[in-house]
Amino acid sequence: MKHITKLLIISFITLGLHHKTFAQVGIGTTSPTEILDLESSSAIQTAIDINCTGAGDAIIHFQLSGTAVYTIGVDNSDGDKFKIGTTAPETGTIVTVDATNTTVELDGNAANSTLTVFNDGNNTNRQGIAVQCGEDNPVGTNIAISFADGDGTAQGDITFTAGTVSYNAFTAGHNASLPEHDNTKGYAYGTLLCIEKIKLANDSLARSLEYDVCPCKEKYASNILGAYSNKRTNQKNLHQVYVLGDGHLLVNNQGGNIKIGDAITSSSVDGIGMRADSSCVIIGYAQENYNFKAGENYLLPVQYGLGYYTNPDKISKLEQKILDLEKAQKQEYAELLLQIQALKKNQEELKPNIILGSK
Repeated sequence: MKHITKLLIISFITLGLHHKTFAQVGIGTTSPTEILDLESSSAIQTAIDINCTGAGDAIIHFQLSGTAVYTIGVDNSDGDKFKIGTTAPETGTIVTVDATNTTVELDGNAANSTLTVFNDGNNTNRQGIAVQCGEDNPVGTNIAISFADGDGTAQGDITFTAGTVSYNAFTAGHNASLPEHDNTKGYAYGTLLCIEKIKLANDSLARSLEYDVCPCKEKYASNILGAYSNKRTNQKNLHQVYVLGDGHLLVNNQGGNIKIGDAITSSSVDGIGMRADSSCVIIGYAQENYNFKAGENYLLPVQYGLGYYTNPDKISKLEQKILDLEKAQKQEYAELLLQIQALKKNQEELKPNIILGSK
């Protein structure tokens, strides 16, 4: 490599001394295809060695019209991390590679995705992101992906243990559109929503379901979808509705006070749920005991999950009816049995008279 470096220096000196301008310079080739073309056929790698022996950074600037757009290099002031920045590695840093801890950081500061992965090939073998980490025999809680908000506050993670992947905490949602007059403001978090119409978000995708929804307007509604979460800010009329997992529902006392495990359905108040007191469609189960004050709405912690609730009182009444029928049938059977026995007895008593009369 030293002979290449020396040749490069000599070439530039020679060019400078003769005040000549070349469109392309070749090192190791007489037919350069770029402004600077390095080629070598030896066993030594064709490379450029940038070695800062002082306190500064070893860097390369990429400029357009004299303005540095990107700079790559080693940040001497930050543990010799390799960085991609703007005018310097440590300025507007986009990528940081820490060889000591074998980590890579992507730093974004724009209204879009920091990382976008493309692997288009119109084939199922074009995969996106593969994560390999944790124990070889994962018996503990292995964290594959962690989520945090803008200031670093933890929001949740995806973990795996012994072949099972867990989403912590977990809430599943559907995309939905609201009536246009409610689109801008949306609804209060936990408002109970019912389906007005189902449609495809994309006509070419048979499973791309979206819903037109509004607050549930009747008691024991059968078209419940879930609870309102929030509006998607980058969409014209697209909102998120929670349907499974952890969350909350706005409820009132129409079905009475609530205990943990009580099923929740819609009340007669628009968008407000209640404890199910009759057999009906439900949206989840209470995770907290709560005694209401008069006229109060309460944001109740729940486990979402669409289902059907059968009132145990109704079951008990049906069971009692069956017992009563069985009892009545047994009584009727006993009476019939007695009648049969009486007939048989009468028949036996009449036999001698019949025989004598025949003589």
